[in-house]
Amino acid sequence: MDEQQQYIQQQLVNILKKPTEKRTQKDLHILINETKNIGFFYQYIQSGDNDIHYKCCKNMKYQYLNQDQIVFQIDSIGSTFYIILQGTVGVHIRLPNQTDLRRVKALETGSSFGELALLNNKPRLATIICESECHFATLEKKQFLQILKEKEEERINNEMGIFAKMPFLKTWNANLIRNLYLNSQKQQYIKGDKLFKEGNEPQEVFIILQGDFAVLQIR
Repeated sequence: MDEQQQYIQQQLVNILKKPTEKRTQKDLHILINETKNIGFFYQYIQSGDNDIHYKCCKNMKYQYLNQDQIVFQIDSIGSTFYIILQGTVGVHIRLPNQTDLRRVKALETGSSFGELALLNNKPRLATIICESECHFATLEKKQFLQILKEKEEERINNEMGIFAKMPFLKTWNANLIRNLYLNSQKQQYIKGDKLFKEGNEPQEVFIILQGDFAVLQIR
């Protein structure tokens, strides 16, 4: 990170540490400008929901955690929604009929998590562990529900609906679809990218949401 990036990050941290009622319009302008390309906010800006971005910037707070620190534990009661400003976290879940947790995916800068427990008023479904130093913007449950409840429910239902319409998943019940959705992550590829090679040990299952792939076999 160069000096300019460090300066901008410190500006963001200082503003997010301010009591929300003491943030000036200049503070909000800086927050909005410097977070507009973060994945979570970018999706709303692209769909014309700039007001959501503005309200989040008015109410977000700051949290920092070191590598290997736990953000929250599975089965705990959810009170906070997290947006990763910088860093990577691992998502660890409990598989059916097992007691040990398994890491199923990583979330990186621009990702968000913690919304499901707040939307459904149920315990956390995963343990989240920092895999690097992490800087978060956070929203408390009350503000999250006021600002994001409707839009986040709509987004989640739409994304789960895509899974439910897939022919090979039509016999799955809602809980199985939900578990698949929760433990998946989106990846984008460009023409010419190789997903895997013949003979590789299978590590993942790929579901094509958009685009075409060629399957080639060595003879």
